[in-house]
Amino acid sequence: MLRLIIFLLLGLSVCVYPQTAQEIQKTAQEQKRTGRVFLNFQDADISLVAKFMSELTGKNIILDPAVRGTITVSSAKLVSVQTAWKIFLLALSLQGYATEWWRKKIT
Repeated sequence: MLRLIIFLLLGLSVCVYPQTAQEIQKTAQEQKRTGRVFLNFQDADISLVAKFMSELTGKNIILDPAVRGTITVSSAKLVSVQTAWKIFLLALSLQGYATEWWRKKIT
């Protein structure tokens, strides 16, 4: 029984996120349903992580074409969608990127 638990824990800890837009959308929708997210992006393209976060949160994210590179975003345990968003914003700021909020309705 202990071996089974260790195997399952190791399997979950090596979870690799998909790299296509369709796979990202599917994964984000599955995790959004549960309200709990396990982040494990290792040297992932920033635009793919942004796509995942957009799908997860329902927020529109517009990336400047100058935003390029990779990012590592990980959580040691399941976190809420709100916490995942905060982790994402922190990871962007550590890369030297800033975010701007628009609260006005665009007509």
